[in-house]
Amino acid sequence: MNAWRMLEARVPGSISRDQLDQALAHYAYGLTQPFYTMRSAREQVDAIILLLVKVLPEERATWAIHSKLSDDDGFLNTCASLAGLGERDALAIINLKSRDPQGDEAKQQQVASVGTGADEEEPE
Repeated sequence: MNAWRMLEARVPGSISRDQLDQALAHYAYGLTQPFYTMRSAREQVDAIILLLVKVLPEERATWAIHSKLSDDDGFLNTCASLAGLGERDALAIINLKSRDPQGDEAKQQQVASVGTGADEEEPE
């Protein structure tokens, strides 16, 4: 997840690894929010964990979701901002898909063919 790399680069050194994990969990929460509004909270939490385990070990991902946030107002504001950014990014994805459904399907087929040799040229 590019959000993880961006977050690692931008947060102050005074933030702990645990807080960094929590901040990423808030971004993932925002990213899943538009897709899970009509589903159970359990389904959304499972989706967040699936996103987080792409960059974190599973036990850290689970901890980040279920742990209590610190009382630091600055950190709480950062987490709220990241959740908002995640939701904004999700809505941008939804808008892209709704504007060009054919283009999206072609992109998915292109991604699926990478590494299969289907789009590679024969060596001469």
